[in-house]
Amino acid sequence: MWSILTYRLVRLNRRIYLANMALAHFATNSWIFTYDKRLWLRTQVPPCDSKHFQLDGLENFDYTSYLTNVIWGAKLYLLKEGIDTFPHARRHSIR
Repeated sequence: MWSILTYRLVRLNRRIYLANMALAHFATNSWIFTYDKRLWLRTQVPPCDSKHFQLDGLENFDYTSYLTNVIWGAKLYLLKEGIDTFPHARRHSIR
């Protein structure tokens, strides 16, 4: 006989497995990004337009907002969780 706890653990294990399969390609491969075209574009943009387009690098990058959006996107699109579960997860993570 399966108890409710066993059923929940099986569901949790399945979700962890699916998330691992979705992220395995990105976690196990190395990624090399070049910035040659960005550096060239930075020299071509006039100063009046450079204030509208962030080409100066990551000095003014908001990492907190970026990571929050990454977590929300992973939960929403990879784990297929509804938006209604986010407040409960936030309360649970604060504990």
